[in-house]
Amino acid sequence: DNFDGYAANGFASLQYILAQFTLKYRLGVPAQIEVALIEGKTKAYTKNEFMDNIGPSLALFILLIFIAPQYRFIGFITVEKSTRVREGMKIMGLSDAPYWLSWFIYYFGVCTVISLICAGIFVAVIFPNSSFFFLFLFVWLYGMSIFSFSLLVCSFLQRPRIACILATLLHFLTYFAVVPV
Repeated sequence: DNFDGYAANGFASLQYILAQFTLKYRLGVPAQIEVALIEGKTKAYTKNEFMDNIGPSLALFILLIFIAPQYRFIGFITVEKSTRVREGMKIMGLSDAPYWLSWFIYYFGVCTVISLICAGIFVAVIFPNSSFFFLFLFVWLYGMSIFSFSLLVCSFLQRPRIACILATLLHFLTYFAVVPV
């Protein structure tokens, strides 16, 4: 039982020693405290068969959700790079900040919509006891990290089709870097 292990393995004694030290030397109060361990009541664990089955592949599902926006984003960036549209806009007076800010706002919007939908589905179906905000934040931060990853890949490649395929492949392979096959 976990409670017996907690009581017998010395954590309660360590907590008692630290409390005595704090009262005596840090606060200057000559007090004695008594340590009492009382087992708290909690709900019994209920096994979720759905989560047991879908849990290992949930990261893959999240990855697949962001593949299409990533492919599209990389395609747009590399087409602009290969056709030199950006240089034409620079000649007309566009600086780098508004150019990249427009791409960031575009991807921010796409990522926010996808993350809202995913978090809503997760709260409704998979994680009913979890916070919508934290699930949204988790998926949204993952999507925004893909934005940076896409820009990194685009900086090395010129041809749109190769950039799209290579970035999608690298993105897909990162799943296998963290999940045992």
